[in-house]
Amino acid sequence: MIGIRIHGRGGQGGKKLSKLIAQAAFMEGKEVQSFALYGAERRGAPVVSFVRIDTETIEVRGYVNTPDVIIVLDASLMEMEEVGVINGKPDLGTVIINTKDKYIASNYYTVDATQIALDVIGKPIFNTSILGAFAKSTGIVSLKSACEAIQHDFNSMPQKIIDKNIEACKKAYDMI
Repeated sequence: MIGIRIHGRGGQGGKKLSKLIAQAAFMEGKEVQSFALYGAERRGAPVVSFVRIDTETIEVRGYVNTPDVIIVLDASLMEMEEVGVINGKPDLGTVIINTKDKYIASNYYTVDATQIALDVIGKPIFNTSILGAFAKSTGIVSLKSACEAIQHDFNSMPQKIIDKNIEACKKAYDMI
């Protein structure tokens, strides 16, 4: 089973990202779980979302305490000890960070998903950019499935918006 933990701030799209990752894996025939941890939710407060992916029925419930993949939507969370971004991460696990900075570690992948979103979508809505970075850096889902998940999940939006989000996903995929 693959465990994924997503750290972000309220309003950054972490919950939507967990849903998109799960949808992409589901489209590939995998079993999935996707859920978020809420407190007294407010915009800007640290929040956590989780995804589990397996080829068999997932019977485990609860938080993903020892993730295989950690996604950080706001690099400033890395410095907040109380958030515990890296807690429980196995040494060889993958860490994907939305930042302009580069981290020197073989299992850390950085992408300026915010800038990609601004350039392509015109707004700092970067969860689809991170989805592309996730697909490339982990290989857990294909780029094709990631794009299909965007198409499926955003189906009530105008096709022009869907196309821009797919473009942002592909651009981040290519930058990793």
